[in-house]
Amino acid sequence: MMEGERDGRVDQACLPGFDAPGQELTASEYPFLLVTQGLITQPRTWWGIVPTLQESYGLQSNMKWTNWVEISPRAAAPLGLADHDLVWVESPMAKVQARVRLYQGLWPNAVYLPPGLGHRSAVKWGRGSAVPLVVGENVNRLLASDGVTRVKIYKV
Repeated sequence: MMEGERDGRVDQACLPGFDAPGQELTASEYPFLLVTQGLITQPRTWWGIVPTLQESYGLQSNMKWTNWVEISPRAAAPLGLADHDLVWVESPMAKVQARVRLYQGLWPNAVYLPPGLGHRSAVKWGRGSAVPLVVGENVNRLLASDGVTRVKIYKV
């Protein structure tokens, strides 16, 4: 018997491998892995609402002052989703509204939702602006405590 063999089988536990995260939730219930990554236009030290930065927040997706979710066209087609559709992105913890942005470069089993919106500002930026001003929704509400979040997407 070779080292590592048990009953004729090689012990696989010590070999390199990959187990997909979030297996406790079935892919049929929450089919997408949620990817969040901060944008360079979002300040990390001050969570107020800076109008100039909000104008440049979604430059790559041409979305401003609102949440958007990027999804592969291959994944969007079976769901009947088109560019700019208003959808719910829902995890077991919460749900947020976002506009669909089709993005060819994204994995079909993942969606991208940028963080950084949904906080309040006590600063009044112009005539008629509300205080507190809230822009978008906080995507952190969706996140699972173990760092792996599965979500589903459907039209509003």
